[in-house]
Amino acid sequence: MSFFPKKYPVPSKEELLAMADSSRDWEVFCGGNCNWKYVSPACERITGYTPEEFLESPDLFENILHPDDKERVKTQCQTHSNHEFIPFEVEFRLFTKTGDTRLIWRKCQAARDTQGNLLGRRVSIQDITDQHATGAAQQQVRTMFMNGPVIVFLWQNRRNWPVESISGNAFDLLGYSSEEFLSGSVLYSSIIHPDDIVRVTAEVEANSLPESTNFIHKPYRLIARGGRIIWVLESTTLVRDSTGQITHYHGYLVDISHTVQMEEEALAVKNRLEFIIDSTSLGTWDWNIQTGELVYNNQCLEMLGYGPGELSPNVASWLKLIDPEQKVNVIRALTDHLEGRSPRFSLEHRLQHKSGRWIWVLNSGKVWEVDHNGVPARACGIHLDITHRKEQELLLLETIQRKEQEKRIESLKTMAVAVAHRFNNSMLVVLGNLEMLCRNFPDESKSKEMALMALQEGKEASKIGQSMLTYLGYGIPRKQPQDLAALACESFSAIIKTFPSAIISQCITPPAPIHCRFDTIQIRQVLNNVLTNALESLTPKTRQITLTFGTAVHSPADFPLLFREGLPDTCRYGFCRIADNGVGIATKDIERIFEPFFTTRFIGRGLGLALAAGIMRSHQGAIVVKSTLKRGTKITILLPMEE
Repeated sequence: MSFFPKKYPVPSKEELLAMADSSRDWEVFCGGNCNWKYVSPACERITGYTPEEFLESPDLFENILHPDDKERVKTQCQTHSNHEFIPFEVEFRLFTKTGDTRLIWRKCQAARDTQGNLLGRRVSIQDITDQHATGAAQQQVRTMFMNGPVIVFLWQNRRNWPVESISGNAFDLLGYSSEEFLSGSVLYSSIIHPDDIVRVTAEVEANSLPESTNFIHKPYRLIARGGRIIWVLESTTLVRDSTGQITHYHGYLVDISHTVQMEEEALAVKNRLEFIIDSTSLGTWDWNIQTGELVYNNQCLEMLGYGPGELSPNVASWLKLIDPEQKVNVIRALTDHLEGRSPRFSLEHRLQHKSGRWIWVLNSGKVWEVDHNGVPARACGIHLDITHRKEQELLLLETIQRKEQEKRIESLKTMAVAVAHRFNNSMLVVLGNLEMLCRNFPDESKSKEMALMALQEGKEASKIGQSMLTYLGYGIPRKQPQDLAALACESFSAIIKTFPSAIISQCITPPAPIHCRFDTIQIRQVLNNVLTNALESLTPKTRQITLTFGTAVHSPADFPLLFREGLPDTCRYGFCRIADNGVGIATKDIERIFEPFFTTRFIGRGLGLALAAGIMRSHQGAIVVKSTLKRGTKITILLPMEE
């Protein structure tokens, strides 16, 4: 019987060869004795060998078979040849010309003429390496899927959602076999946690609308055999019939118990950390170094007096809050950390509160993220309000200084009394003898002139003892109600005349008298000493001095330690402020300018301000000094107001 029906034309030999030559499969025609008569060009694509190489070398095909497959292929070919070429298929491996291994599918079948006589065998060979790899990968995915945490369910759209189909890995996760679900002995609704069943049911109903196709449940809990709780995330597809009615729900369940546990642990840590931060009023900051964004928590904002959204979230705003005197040190410490010279950034410094006051913070942080080049990208840290601690430290320091000063004052008192007593007694004898000499010498004699000079210098020397007592506040000043501004302007006018006219001076009188009770002679001495010091601090380039007046309420804490003893808690003071633009006083020297004989200029000067301090103490007043080197000094003389 012919392969081609007689009503169709039979292809010629040339047409058949052309078909075989253009086939993607490797075609081979073998004669009755199994010798190869034809090899299609596709052999070269699969093996790298040409048809001529196979036809000229009969053993080539056997030689390139994989050793582990060679005997099996030869045996199978021989077996089928013995049974009049029964068609068969076989898979095996062979080596290409370049040494690669390819997986081959081979099909052999008999070729006969129109009378059924055997002509030979037709062999079709395909390279199935890629298909096999794809199939293996797909099988691996299927195996991973079935052995993984994903369970596939097909539920009927009926009460309690009976299970119609379920993946085989359900038992590993839930402890129930597929048969238990499929037989209905275990209903899906029965293993949903009682606290979640109402919500899950509501979600199914809400997503079963005519336009719905699929939805994802919020995570819910299943109860496995033995009571173990499993958190699952379910993605569900709606299955409808031809009328659009929902017949089934097809779901994929993923076990997210570990994820939920990690989230709960992370939440517990977060809550614990927030509790610690809240209970310690700890401010936190998170800085995106590359964008400049700086995020604060509420405690950090509250610490600075700001509400949410009131402080610009960038590092430039933070830099503006730093005390200008400390900004250089803060930036240096921060730069050292960013450039790797220190393991962390930690510094105590002042920040300006929204109200304008200054608070002390412990600012500590560290880079926790870098970019692909290793450049710092993110840093985080804390602000701890240490204002109270700093105030206590300052109070302790002031207490120590006060006690030391009190000790010095007591020592000076003891010494001054002894020196004054001894000195005055000695000077009485000296002055008495000098007076007698002056009376005994002739009036126009040189000796009397010298005796009178010695007497005058002796009287000046005898004032030293009294000056020491004045510094210590001994003596009772003769206080009378007077205008402090009038006395100061009078003293200023008198002293300014003794200095070069190039000085720019200004005395701004108050609109009303400043009535205080004071000893005119002593306060004039204070004013003269302060004014003299101010004028002497001027240089040819700084020739300006100004007097201003006013009143203000103060407490002892507003004054230097030397003047706090015996003052009322609060009092209204009248003041005279003397400001110059002279050389200024170093901060370390301000505390010492009232000590006897202390001077930064030259030896032999220094009792003036010491005496001024003693006079002000005896008047329950104070002297406050503020100065900056090379910019000038402001000295404020304060006296209690007349009630």
